[in-house]
Amino acid sequence: MLPALVIGLGGTGSIAAAHLKHRLATEQRWQDLRRDPGAPERTAGRPYDWPVLLRALDVDRRTRPRVDGVSLDVDTEDLYLDGSVRSMIDKVRQGRDVAQEFYPTVVPWFGPEDAREIRDDEALSFLVEGAGQIRSFGRLAFFSDVLGPTPVTKRLEDALDQLTLVDADSMPNIYVVSSTAGGTGAGILLDVLAYLQKLRQEHGGGFTVTLFCVLSGAFRRRLEGPQRTRSEANGYALLRELDRLMNTDRRHPAEFRWSARNRHEMTAAPAQYTYFIDGRRSRSSGRHLPAYDAESVCPVAVADAVYAHLLPTVGPAFSSYRVNAKKYTRGSTDIYSTFGVYLVEYAWEPVIRGLVDRAAADVLAALPTAVGDLGPEVDQFLSGATDARDAEGAQPPPVLQELDSDPAREGLLAPSSTWLTAPGGGPRLPDLPNLRLPFEDIRPMRTDYQGQVVVDATQETLRVFWGGQNVPLTLKTQQQWHPVADHHARETDRQWGVALRGAVARIMSRRDGGPRGGLAFLDRVQQRLDLFRSRVEQAPRADPGVAKAARDQAEERVREDRGMFRGRHQLAYLAAEQSLLTAHYQQDCQLRTLLMLERMTQTVAVVRKEAQGWRDAVDDATRVVRLAMEDVRNERRQAERFPLRRVVPAVDDHRTEDWLYDRSVGAADGDGLRPRLSDVGSALAWRVSLANGASTLVLASASGQSASAGPAETVVRALRDRARPLIAPLRQLSVFELLERSRVPADELGRELLDGSDWLVNYDDEEHRRLVNLAQDDDGEPQQQVYAFAALPSSGAPGAALSRELWAFLGKQRVDLNDIVPSNEAEERPVTDKIVLFASRHSLRLAAFDGFTDLRRSYEEQRASPPSPHVIAEEKNAAVLEAYSEKLVGDGVLARSLGRLGGDLLPLCRDADLLQAAAVALANERLSPILAPDGGDHVLGWTTRSQRGRPHQEIGDEARLGLILRNLVTLSTRLAEIRRDAVLAAADEARRDMDWEYGTRRFYALPSAHRIEPELWHLLTVAAHVAIDRRS
Repeated sequence: MLPALVIGLGGTGSIAAAHLKHRLATEQRWQDLRRDPGAPERTAGRPYDWPVLLRALDVDRRTRPRVDGVSLDVDTEDLYLDGSVRSMIDKVRQGRDVAQEFYPTVVPWFGPEDAREIRDDEALSFLVEGAGQIRSFGRLAFFSDVLGPTPVTKRLEDALDQLTLVDADSMPNIYVVSSTAGGTGAGILLDVLAYLQKLRQEHGGGFTVTLFCVLSGAFRRRLEGPQRTRSEANGYALLRELDRLMNTDRRHPAEFRWSARNRHEMTAAPAQYTYFIDGRRSRSSGRHLPAYDAESVCPVAVADAVYAHLLPTVGPAFSSYRVNAKKYTRGSTDIYSTFGVYLVEYAWEPVIRGLVDRAAADVLAALPTAVGDLGPEVDQFLSGATDARDAEGAQPPPVLQELDSDPAREGLLAPSSTWLTAPGGGPRLPDLPNLRLPFEDIRPMRTDYQGQVVVDATQETLRVFWGGQNVPLTLKTQQQWHPVADHHARETDRQWGVALRGAVARIMSRRDGGPRGGLAFLDRVQQRLDLFRSRVEQAPRADPGVAKAARDQAEERVREDRGMFRGRHQLAYLAAEQSLLTAHYQQDCQLRTLLMLERMTQTVAVVRKEAQGWRDAVDDATRVVRLAMEDVRNERRQAERFPLRRVVPAVDDHRTEDWLYDRSVGAADGDGLRPRLSDVGSALAWRVSLANGASTLVLASASGQSASAGPAETVVRALRDRARPLIAPLRQLSVFELLERSRVPADELGRELLDGSDWLVNYDDEEHRRLVNLAQDDDGEPQQQVYAFAALPSSGAPGAALSRELWAFLGKQRVDLNDIVPSNEAEERPVTDKIVLFASRHSLRLAAFDGFTDLRRSYEEQRASPPSPHVIAEEKNAAVLEAYSEKLVGDGVLARSLGRLGGDLLPLCRDADLLQAAAVALANERLSPILAPDGGDHVLGWTTRSQRGRPHQEIGDEARLGLILRNLVTLSTRLAEIRRDAVLAAADEARRDMDWEYGTRRFYALPSAHRIEPELWHLLTVAAHVAIDRRS
């Protein structure tokens, strides 16, 4: 891309910038897919890498443009003008003296009478909703911003510096987009052009400025009543001001003063190329844009035109129409242009998005709705025979295998410590102690121990064996039952959660499984756990109650500790205690196993909830991709309706779309299966995640996705990422191949291109010729160029025959044909996806544009009423004088009106107070020429005269009064200020002393020495009458 700065002003400019950004982002998408066919869309940051900077200046912060999800960046591109406009208006309302103190550069073009006509609610709504067709609002926002600490002009300058760093050998081109209808764009356009010219002069840059201006006629269908009148008046006023700037020179400069130290004197046209469009076809063709508002068409057309200028492979061709330079060489005034642009475009990007979602939808639709018998898989899992790698090495507990054994089925399996052993082993559960062992020397008829000693020692042995519950496992507690059993219980719970999820993930990842298969698998596991629970509950074991009663009886006898049977009693006690220990051991094994099964059941419920969530996510994903497919179809259908573009393939061309789909994923076999969709289906594979210390079921391909993404979004992204590399190569197809498949004839396509690119404005050739005849110094011949750009397929390639026939047809129509040949640049860009026809017409006169002349009536209604449609001081005051001169003609005071003021007279209108004061003073003999001493009519200068004995003040030593007044207006010197005050004082004296009617008649009875240029005399006459009316 050629380096460029694109500046959008107001609503229209912002919309055009957003459309251009969308196109550039699409171009970048092509390059991203070229480098990585699976590249996801850029969702944050800069969406493209081209050296093209976009800047939008607007005051509307509510309705910001958005094109297919692409919007201007609020930090760098969308430059909101947020100056304190309301406080500025309040200060100006308070009177000229207050306004002059706070905003001296604003008062000349926005005075107290303008501020008082603006309601507070308008000022408030302006701050958030735009300038509302009031140009003054837009320019006030610009001034307020420029006078602030971080002016927008500095950000424009930084953008130019940034582009210069990209390529120091090529200066960036600047494209400015605005409309004449609104308040913001129309209000700040001239200041932006002036500031760009100031930057060009200060930096010595050779960049060109191209202006694309949408005329007010484009908004006729949207606006009506006073709003439409104001819009049309704005348009005419802006075009009149712009035309004045486009014809400035050193003799007739235009001054822009933003602050005391920030000013610019414009002595050359601020834009090298100026295009006008209004969405109306040329009068000769009689074609209009059907079913589309011109206000919607024009910004897109401008975006396409700017885009065409940015292509390095086609940019040099446009140099042939740069004819407006004759303004600088021959002084011509026919310096305006118009254009039309039409594209035949292969919409590869939405097509790829649609087919990617179609592949995802097909994969989701192929998921099984019914699941077969999963009993063997459940048996394999519970037996620990599955691949432990899927579950991070975790396995089901060994007790499940015991409970599924034949003894368990027959009710012969008694509880034991093996039921509590965790998968993979771990600390060995302690064996039951032999309580007889410490007392091996006890005989039935002899014992050396006291009974209480035997009881206490045995109880201590039991206490040490059992240990405490909920005690950490240490070296000391590794031989105790409860700490070790608790440890095994925790490890069993952990491994069961991981192993169960691993097994479910395997089932869900199978082609015949899916989330429904995972749920069915969990149901079968739960059934088996319920079966195992009943077997544990029914397992044979000793009754602790009976054993305890026997132990208590034996302990009572031992404690008696007398008689010859002491040894027998002690042995009986040890045996009873051993039996009770065994009963407690079996009971604890049974209870712990039941608790383990209960926790496993709870885990099944948790995993089932996760699997159900993924089933819901898959169902939601199906709806998402189908809605996305429909959105893409609507997007393509909307693009098809756009009148300046033909999009292929057509959204209802199912034959071509099926061909593109089959080309990507393979044709369906007899069972309706497509061979490459299995690659896409592999995206629906699940795994166990151990993140954050907890096991969960996650999609295996979702490791790089944002944690904030929901399950359905995760599924959709995974499928799209897997499908995209299959579909992405479609972007390389040639638009000619698709047109050829659609059987579009070359001549029909050529006529569509020519008709579609007809310039987008009504222009009156007869009026142009009439104006040319009035000015013999102008060349006057409009220049017309039509360019076609496309990358032609190589000989023998699909679409080559159609491209040759089209080029032959267009060549006969005198179209400049440009084949975008393969190059390093072309390989990085989607050059094969479009045919561009750009038609331009140059050397046009402003007055021959219907979009200019049609606005005059609305302008004449508004030009003299505050707030003025003008924002340039001299134009604003000139409009008032012109309107008043027509009133004077109607009243019979003047024989003719002023007409449009220009040349040497227009600068005099910059200071309305000085002009009126000079007229009053001159008419009432307070301003007179200084004649030569010899008594002749030779004028040496001009001076004020007082009839009250005040000293005279010479206001200039030039014979021409007009030149003296212009110097007083333009020169910022102390002497000029003194002379200006003297003229104002002379007029005040005349107002107090003279009769008004007599004073105005004095214009027609002045001596010959007072005679000045007729046009200046005419202007002063009107100025005097305006002063009289204001006084009265």
